[in-house]
Amino acid sequence: MNENSNQNSKRFILLAGLSFCLPLCILYAYNFWLDPISIFGFELKKISQEEKVVPLEEVKPIIDEIPSNNSKRDSILTADSLKKKTNKLDSSNRDSKIEDNEITQTISLKDSIPKVNLFGSDSMSHRVLIMGDSEVGGLCFQLNDYCIENGHKLVASIIWNSASIFNFAYSDTINEVIKKYKPTYIFVVVGLNELYARDLNNRRKAAQILAKKIQGIPYTWVGPANYREDCGINQVFMESAESGAYYLTKKLDIPKGGDKRHPSKTGYRIWMDSLAVWTQTDAKYKIRMNPPVKRGRAYKSKIVNLNAAKYRGY
Repeated sequence: MNENSNQNSKRFILLAGLSFCLPLCILYAYNFWLDPISIFGFELKKISQEEKVVPLEEVKPIIDEIPSNNSKRDSILTADSLKKKTNKLDSSNRDSKIEDNEITQTISLKDSIPKVNLFGSDSMSHRVLIMGDSEVGGLCFQLNDYCIENGHKLVASIIWNSASIFNFAYSDTINEVIKKYKPTYIFVVVGLNELYARDLNNRRKAAQILAKKIQGIPYTWVGPANYREDCGINQVFMESAESGAYYLTKKLDIPKGGDKRHPSKTGYRIWMDSLAVWTQTDAKYKIRMNPPVKRGRAYKSKIVNLNAAKYRGY
């Protein structure tokens, strides 16, 4: 009886050892087998040293994060605080005439962040800056939804209320903002306060100066949402921007807000949706802008809120 028990134990140990070692031998041999093997319709997948699984987080470009508070009030900078945070803001009373060689040369930041194909062959994750007059105060929240949806970072929104092209061209403010936030894509929204301006030659020269300031960084220059025919400012801006970089907004049917001058909340959404399609299909500098699945996401980017009546910048 004891002899039979010992034999059974030996057989059990032998079978257990074979059941453990045999699969390992098969898997080891398969590692050097060139053709795929399928079992019940499932293909065994080999992972070699050259084909490691890399988490998506490790693929994203490494960028310097700009601290931001969840509180909207804490994230708003005034003209006074902007002066303290920058080395120099030109506050002298310059004449509107300025020579081209006086323009501060903007360093191209386009190549400072590695291009990463997260979404397609010609896509990359951008640091987005939007700047302009009071219309930015409505567009920036719609743009925020698009940036979050498409893997971009909205680094700042520069809302210069009552500003014209002169403020953006002749002040050092924009140069300092670009240095601080290091955008790789810029949206410029200006023109609402000069729809009926007739000194087009002066404004053309100012527009050309602004175009030189942002040269080297991919951008889209967005025309104002004018509800009446302008006196030529759209044409001036279109000629000053690079070919294919100006978006003509006035062709859109945008619902008005309560002041009958700015778009309504729905109007801003329609505006941004149309702009997003254009930047993916027709713009010179295309940017990934698929429609957001979720709207009204938390806004955590910086807001620089200026008023040209109190701070014109030059």
